[in-house]
Amino acid sequence: MELNLRLRAAAAKLAALVAVGLLVAIVIAPASAGERASAGDLGASFRRYQQAPLPGWVKYQWLSWYAVGMSINEEYLKSQIDYIAENLADLGPWHILVDAGWYVSEGRPDADWRNVDAAKFPSGLRALVDYAHSRGIRVVLYLALPYLDDSPTPGNWLGLRGIIDSHPDWLIPLGRGSNGDGYLLDFGKQQVREYFAVVLHDFLAEYDVDGIKVDGFGDADREVKAAIERGLFTEEDAPSLQSAEIFEFIHETAVSIKSDVYIEAGWFPPVSARSHVHTVRYGDEYPAFEYPYPSGGLRQHVDYSLIQRSQLGERPNIGAIWGDSNEVSIGYQWLEAGLALSSQVVLGFDLPSMSPEVLSGYRSRLAQYNAFQAEPRVGGGSDPDTFVSVTNGTAYVGVINRDATKKIKTVDLAAYGLNPHLSYLVYDVISDSFFRASGSLSFEVQPGRFRLFFLRDEVGVVWTNASFEQTFVPGRMTIALKGPASLTGFVDIHTPPFAGVFLDGVQLTADQYRFDSVNNVLTLVFGFDGPREVRIVY
Repeated sequence: MELNLRLRAAAAKLAALVAVGLLVAIVIAPASAGERASAGDLGASFRRYQQAPLPGWVKYQWLSWYAVGMSINEEYLKSQIDYIAENLADLGPWHILVDAGWYVSEGRPDADWRNVDAAKFPSGLRALVDYAHSRGIRVVLYLALPYLDDSPTPGNWLGLRGIIDSHPDWLIPLGRGSNGDGYLLDFGKQQVREYFAVVLHDFLAEYDVDGIKVDGFGDADREVKAAIERGLFTEEDAPSLQSAEIFEFIHETAVSIKSDVYIEAGWFPPVSARSHVHTVRYGDEYPAFEYPYPSGGLRQHVDYSLIQRSQLGERPNIGAIWGDSNEVSIGYQWLEAGLALSSQVVLGFDLPSMSPEVLSGYRSRLAQYNAFQAEPRVGGGSDPDTFVSVTNGTAYVGVINRDATKKIKTVDLAAYGLNPHLSYLVYDVISDSFFRASGSLSFEVQPGRFRLFFLRDEVGVVWTNASFEQTFVPGRMTIALKGPASLTGFVDIHTPPFAGVFLDGVQLTADQYRFDSVNNVLTLVFGFDGPREVRIVY
């Protein structure tokens, strides 16, 4: 729940503007400021509140919420951990986000952040974390602040009656709402801070989790707004000034326990929280191109990520891909948008239910994953539609069509920092085809679609369902490839004509590979019966 009411009002206005596709400059004061910041103050705020350095282990994330919701349990989570370890971990470091429902909630008498739900985790939460760590997977744990209520409704993850009954003096009443009696935890009280210091010690020392998702800073069930309308408190009251202090407290306490802890947030944290969180979510998400706030479709998440980067100075999390794991029309686009925006994207569906073909498709996109490795260049005027990120010799060119009719788009390469005189190899993701372009790139984008191209002028891997490492020495390129045994591997390599191609040291004949001499693309298909090595000799 966003308790900085000034920020919440600005964020609501921002969401409305995003909903109609406008990119705007929003000026937001730090949570503890008595006045709104002027345009000149925004730069000072950014200089004061530098982004927290991202821990080196943070890359790929799987989220439990959309896959299983409050039915979370240790056996299900182990099935996801095993799948990641056996089918995805070769791509790079993974962590799972154990979302709401791991603790006793739903308005039960013992509902409390310190009580792990033993029915869901009979072996204890530490046993699950140890299991994940044994398989090379890290764990992030859910925490919601500062709203709670006493409703015994099934699925009510904020029904923390145990805290309410035991510590009424910790609470700021919001009155009767849609979920029973609602309250805010008053972080101005030392006892509240001491309690959450122990909660964080549980997380990071007792359970040994690696990160924290801090949720609840939207307007939970509109209860804060309703309380204001009932005259229970005004914008000038203490509850409107807690947000920044809560984030600072969580960050400083967590870092004192585990120095490389990862903290993510959502629902409009104040600008001053930038130095206390690593990534920020727009809100919820819905597996569609267009969907209204607060869930947000792909278009809404793309638009808000632009504001996060350019106006709020945040690392954007553009949302989770969820729903039917084998329905990829939106899922693939969502991940492709993440590549062009160099932003965090999360998987939120049941991983073992993927078909081999879908696993191969996701691996091909995840092998290119480049979150926060580049600062995307944005074009399209006041309604941006073109995004280009360059990492590891590849330019990811993405275009979004928000219109109801198809769009013919021409991208001037020089405008995005690319050399207009080079002949680039272009990979069109949607058609799985190669061509060459120089100076500009012209193509058609269907309505309600995100379209992605890879541009590369350097030799090396362009498209593959394998994890890969490549080395170059004069006269030779060597590529190490890995993947799960359940898949057939492939790799498309940009290379000039060569004298020989070797797979695991054995020279291949011309009928064992395909070479497109027009676009200089070598294609190999192979089994993942162990690590493979491709060597190209010139």
